[in-house]
Amino acid sequence: MPNMKRSGVRQRQTRRQPSKVTAGRDVESSTRQPVQAYLTYASTGPDQPYVVPSNKRLVIEYVSGSVGCHKGLLSGIRLETTVADVFVSHRVLWGPLQEGGESDYYPFAQMVQLYADPGTAVRLGFNGSGSLTGKAAISGYLVDARPLVAVRRSK
Repeated sequence: MPNMKRSGVRQRQTRRQPSKVTAGRDVESSTRQPVQAYLTYASTGPDQPYVVPSNKRLVIEYVSGSVGCHKGLLSGIRLETTVADVFVSHRVLWGPLQEGGESDYYPFAQMVQLYADPGTAVRLGFNGSGSLTGKAAISGYLVDARPLVAVRRSK
């Protein structure tokens, strides 16, 4: 390392001040409760939904899982939620087919931003026929539920 005095280069030491960021601050972050849960579906038996606690709203940020079925019988994967008494079936993107004997295996994983109201069930569902079984993991957070304001659309 060259001698700083001989080379004519001065080294200046500065103190870094912590940056102050206020724009874009997430005011709800302190009230968020992380959530992760499994959802299961079997065409031959009961499914296992996630029921949103009363007085909370669920925000789903990520869903991943897999479905198994008899060859060629799957035509869609969906995550079902309810907001303001409106039931919606959200399509989930699924990956390439992985064959395995008599059954096909379809993985899926997707970042999402979906909502579910207090007391409603979040379900995993499939479009297809025959024997279908699947499992999904969802992750996101709960926030305090606020009353929804009705939006009127002009004609």
